[in-house]
Amino acid sequence: MISQGRRRHRSDEAPRSGALGLGPGNAVLYRLSGIAALLAAVVFRRNWSAEFFLLRMTGVISRGPTEAPGSASGWFSLFQDDALVGMILFNVVDLVNYALVGILLLGLYAALRGMNRTAAGLALAGGWLGVAVAFASNRSLAMLRLSRHYAAAVGTVERDALLATGEALLAVDNPATVQAGSGETAALLLITLSAIMMAVLMRHHPAFGRRTAWLGIAAEGIQMGTFAALTLAPSPALLALPPSLAAPLRLVWYLLVGRRLIQLARGPGAGPNPALDGARAPPT
Repeated sequence: MISQGRRRHRSDEAPRSGALGLGPGNAVLYRLSGIAALLAAVVFRRNWSAEFFLLRMTGVISRGPTEAPGSASGWFSLFQDDALVGMILFNVVDLVNYALVGILLLGLYAALRGMNRTAAGLALAGGWLGVAVAFASNRSLAMLRLSRHYAAAVGTVERDALLATGEALLAVDNPATVQAGSGETAALLLITLSAIMMAVLMRHHPAFGRRTAWLGIAAEGIQMGTFAALTLAPSPALLALPPSLAAPLRLVWYLLVGRRLIQLARGPGAGPNPALDGARAPPT
């Protein structure tokens, strides 16, 4: 009886593998999510346009303009001269980043739903809604199509109509302006809140631990300063500060989370030692 009680007590204290999302059926999802996190951190980062202009102004690259066009005719000319640069400056890489983050959120939901299924579900739903809004509000592909029609147009009336349509698109989504459009802002807010919720859930998961969790909370918490800046004083310098400070922290966070998800895909024993990372088992 005593030995049975001790075994039962030890069993109660041990983290349940199902609660920690360590079931074998999640291995493929964890691997894909981990790879998506690494790609989002290293290759398809947000704000490639800002990095492009920095490299262009410092002479590292000599291709493309030194600033974004301010009119539809300018964008049409850029797309006709160099469609790849035009797409980069119109923030199409941000869409790739958001798609990768959507895959990452699926893996995090599978891993963290045992901590709090409702919160993890809300984080996933909010994040995917943000991804959908980002794709719906980005006008890069529409502007590329218009530029091709404009190049093929022969009559003045048709060209003027295409220019008017281009200006209407820029009124909704214009990368040359400091303040993002309402759709892009809403998408960023939803994805940032989703990331914060996931990071909070990580605190008690042994595969991630407190340090990784707090790094994510710090990165996305700083990013939330963007929305405070929009409300208080949307000046260029103030709007650029939060994402600039958050970017390096987010890069490291994505790398850590991606690594941990790939470790989870290999099995429960492949992850880090919770005792070394400040994690503790979830309450039973």
